[in-house]
Amino acid sequence: MLAVLGLGGIGKRVAEFAHASPMQIIYHNRKPAEDAPDYCEYFADVEEMLHQADMLLVGVPLRKEMEKLVGEKWIRALKPGAIIVNVARGKIIGEEAMIRALEDRHSHFTRT
Repeated sequence: MLAVLGLGGIGKRVAEFAHASPMQIIYHNRKPAEDAPDYCEYFADVEEMLHQADMLLVGVPLRKEMEKLVGEKWIRALKPGAIIVNVARGKIIGEEAMIRALEDRHSHFTRT
């Protein structure tokens, strides 16, 4: 299951590609995206969404309040072995939390 954090332009495009495979797509925004494809299921509770994710695509815009948005709590909410793909700015991911998750093999991380 692909979880998209920030269903903006990039998030929608990746969801479109993922939908071509038999992958279920869930997402979280501050509010439901009016133009979200029918195959994308909205989750108001980000942690509930993360618990179900095999892969997390991070595509939120960088603003001061978004720095380290994906920190220890959210990373640990993912299934062990979940893959995190960050297509947003690097500062969105809490670097120290990500290092700990990689060291204990909780998550896998890729940056585009």
